[in-house]
Formats: sequence, C-alpha cells, structure tokens
Amino acid sequence: MNLPNDFKKDAVSNVQMALDKAHTNMKIPKLVDAEDVANSPDELAMITYISYYRDYWTQMMDKLAWPEKCTFASFTCHVQAANKSGRAKNEGGDVFTGEVKGPKGFVPAEVTDNHNGTYAISYRLPEPGTYTVSVKIQNRDIKGSPFTQTAI
Repeated sequence: MNLPNDFKKDAVSNVQMALDKAHTNMKIPKLVDAEDVANSPDELAMITYISYYRDYWTQMMDKLAWPEKCTFASFTCHVQAANKSGRAKNEGGDVFTGEVKGPKGFVPAEVTDNHNGTYAISYRLPEPGTYTVSVKIQNRDIKGSPFTQTAI
C-alpha cells in the first residue's frame, strides 16, 4: 500500500488528518470527533458524515461538461506521391481525389494539395458503421485503396 508520508501509526491522528483535509479541500464540516471515529464510531453519525462526500461528488459531477453531441471519428489521410521509378515527388499538381462512403451515402471529404508532393484527405465519420475510403492520384487507386474503416 502507498500511504502518504503524513500517515502515522496512531489511528486518531490519521482520522484527524482525514477530517482536516476533507474540511479544507472539500468544505465538509467536521461533524464527528476523530477519537470517537477511531475508537467507537457511531453508525448514524458516520452515515451522516459520509453523505457529505456523496453530496460533494454530486456537486463536482454537476460542474463537469457533458457533450450534447459527439462525432465518432475524424481522420486525415496523408499521401506522398512518387514518380514511375518510386522516388518521392517534391511538387504538387497531380489529380488527387478522395471519397468516403458510409451506410447512408457519401461523407464530405476535404482534399488538399500541399504543393510539395504530398496530398491529404480529411473527413469525419458521422455515426457508427462501416465506411469505404477511396483515394486516387492521377485517377488510379493508391496502394491499398479502397480502405475500410469501422466507426463504433
């Protein structure tokens, strides 16, 4: 067990430290006495005291941001163009296309020529399902295209 260095072998001191930290950090009132908790805890007093922790937790959860809507996945596919001998090109201008098709039809995709021999297709999968991503350069599928992606 990794207990903080503050802990002692004395149960009363440890309970007092816990009560103090709860009061300082969480504004939980000291409703119980450390010596009573360590030596002869009253069940109803403990239930009452512990309920303050539940209330604190509830307040903290209420302060968290919960998403109204989330997207399933965003992707950018990067492509390095090459010449016939397999050497990377360092200029753009090729015909580069990308299509993403899902369960309900085509998904908008943004195609970018970076003018340095690299190209990108960016898209967001809007819902769970299986999608087909076709990437072409000079009207030919790049190696491995079309790709399949599954959004859960």
